[in-house]
Amino acid sequence: MPTITVVKIYADGSGDYTSLKAGWDANKTNLVTADVALEFELKGNLINTDAAVDASGYTTDATRNITVRPVAGDETDGIAGNTGTVYGTNTWILICRSDFIEFKGLEVDGFSDDFDSCSNLTIRDCLFHDGTGAIAAVTGAKVFN
Repeated sequence: MPTITVVKIYADGSGDYTSLKAGWDANKTNLVTADVALEFELKGNLINTDAAVDASGYTTDATRNITVRPVAGDETDGIAGNTGTVYGTNTWILICRSDFIEFKGLEVDGFSDDFDSCSNLTIRDCLFHDGTGAIAAVTGAKVFN
């Protein structure tokens, strides 16, 4: 069982980083060799704080993977604006090639493009709204609720 490492992305500056891209880029590693699963925990209004987040640079598998989720209690209830955590980018939400990544419980708003070049992506219990663009070159993605 891998060790779970939580990287805190808090808009108010009280976490490890204030943008997902900064935290993502700073923690790139071979998760399989390290026997680690990463959880990027988001908190606050994180709309347009990032350019595209590119998942390259990680080595993952089905158990040593990456989860992007809100802080506990801020999971979306399916109604726009009802959560304290909202994520969005000014470009692609995520570019992930052959990585095991899950977006879970997030409200995602204000993005200009969805996902690009994704495989092994799982989107679970998320609310996407008020964005533009289209999903491009996504294979093997799973979407739940």
